[in-house]
Amino acid sequence: MKKMRIIQFIQLVLLVVVAVSLIAFLSFVARSNSGGRLSTANKSETVKKEKSGSSVDLDFNFFSVGMGQLTIQKEESVSQNGISAIELKADSADIIVSITDDDTIKIVESSTKKLRENEVFTLTNQNGVLTIGKGKSNRSVVFFGWNEHRIELFIPKSYIGDLSLYSSSGDTRFLSDLNLGSLSIEQASGDVKSSYNIKVQTFNSHLASGDIYLNALACDKFSLGAASGDITIGSLEGAGDIETSSGDILVKAFNGGNYQIRTASGDVKIQSAEGTGEISTASGDIDVSYVAVGDYAKLSAASGDIRIGLSENISFEMDARCTSGEISGNFDMIYRNKKENEAEAVVGEGPYAKLIVNTTSGDVYVKRGK
Repeated sequence: MKKMRIIQFIQLVLLVVVAVSLIAFLSFVARSNSGGRLSTANKSETVKKEKSGSSVDLDFNFFSVGMGQLTIQKEESVSQNGISAIELKADSADIIVSITDDDTIKIVESSTKKLRENEVFTLTNQNGVLTIGKGKSNRSVVFFGWNEHRIELFIPKSYIGDLSLYSSSGDTRFLSDLNLGSLSIEQASGDVKSSYNIKVQTFNSHLASGDIYLNALACDKFSLGAASGDITIGSLEGAGDIETSSGDILVKAFNGGNYQIRTASGDVKIQSAEGTGEISTASGDIDVSYVAVGDYAKLSAASGDIRIGLSENISFEMDARCTSGEISGNFDMIYRNKKENEAEAVVGEGPYAKLIVNTTSGDVYVKRGK
């Protein structure tokens, strides 16, 4: 009988845990569907520890669901006069960037949790660099629910300086077209997303964990990287490099100069490409359709298939090799051996671009024209 009561008690505890987790999840979904509002009724206890002569604040949030909502913690405006660069540093917060018709730079910090005075952002202006610093880090232990924290940056349309964004944990979103000198985004964890047009001289975005989605990027020089995440770009103009350690790369239209595109584990697909450069993957397929090739196009895969499409007007000299696989196409080519895993071809009337294709384990297929 005693054993039966213990089992019933454990079942009751598990049922309560599942029920509370479900309520928290449904609240999170409701918040996402209502533009970022989140109800909160927090029962919290603040514990201060003395460690190495400094105090550490620990917030134990047992529930993050209830009657509250996302509220403004701090708001400040600064004249853009004399500002040539903006740096925003966030600890654990989403960053939202918008362009306005105002003449001032505006920063708004909001949270579902009440922030102390030393936890909100700081402002410094030194030699034309406006730095929006992160407040003191608050270590929260949340048992159920979520705390939402965001920093909104409103930039005047007339501002043409540089913008640098740094975040340890949180997403970065752009809600307007951008026309800046340079744009740099560094994140440890979180996605970068823009459904608008970005036009800058230089663009740098590097993520440790998260996806990059850009609708349209036009620049002189770009560098994009994701250690663990996908990179998706609708329209890309410029010269530079794209790299992922674990993730796919998809570019719908690439009008570039010199480029280098690499992934250790993931597929690469470019639906419309032009320029000079290299595409490689250690483990994954490559699928590229060229509308124009500069001096050369070099494609290589250690383990994966390579599929290449070439416009009818492209004249090229092809050198293709694969250790384990087949090489084929819709034009005449000369095979160097009976295995037909080494081939060459000269197509068109010149001038000829060089097409170099290598795969260790995988097939190669090259198609010219429709």
